[in-house]
Amino acid sequence: MQTALRIVTTRAPGLIPSLLKELSGHAQPVILVPDSFTLACEQEIVHALPEHGFFGLSIFSPASLVRE
Repeated sequence: MQTALRIVTTRAPGLIPSLLKELSGHAQPVILVPDSFTLACEQEIVHALPEHGFFGLSIFSPASLVRE
């Protein structure tokens, strides 16, 4: 089974809209953000989605990704 890896990079003002566009169609997305942005990113994504939630969404900082 092949797993597709898509890397999206952008600066902070355009990050959430870019992520929301990429999230559609992906069952279990993994997002890597700076250490101080994990909670804010999660909150913005959850509140921006029409269904106000997303199961299977994983948001990691580099340190937490290494621990995982």
